[in-house]
Amino acid sequence: MRRRIGRHEAALDAYDRALKLGVRGPEEARLNRAVILSEDLHRPDEAEAELDKALKLNPRFAPAWLNLGNLHEDRGRRDPARAAYEQALALEPGNVLALARLAGVARASGPDDPLIGRLRAALKAI
Repeated sequence: MRRRIGRHEAALDAYDRALKLGVRGPEEARLNRAVILSEDLHRPDEAEAELDKALKLNPRFAPAWLNLGNLHEDRGRRDPARAAYEQALALEPGNVLALARLAGVARASGPDDPLIGRLRAALKAI
């Protein structure tokens, strides 16, 4: 709620408190902190640090991989973005958002590239 009303620092403080109190699913609290830091406060280095902490807590947390990919992409880091999107897809093969973002940063080698096949299959499934 604090984020919604524009109290971003207060929202970060609330997540810090929850983490100190042992909130269940701390990787989600770290992800939420990263979103606030990146989208609202424009502090990408701190956002990346939060995502790294989330992934240390739970390396199988696909939303953190997706957000890390977005952060890298926004910063012009195509190769790390691609790797993060691939990791999200390895964990959630049906994640069409990760696949679409991957298509935006990857370079297809031609019409027979496996990425083109993955995109076609995803479109058929919709």
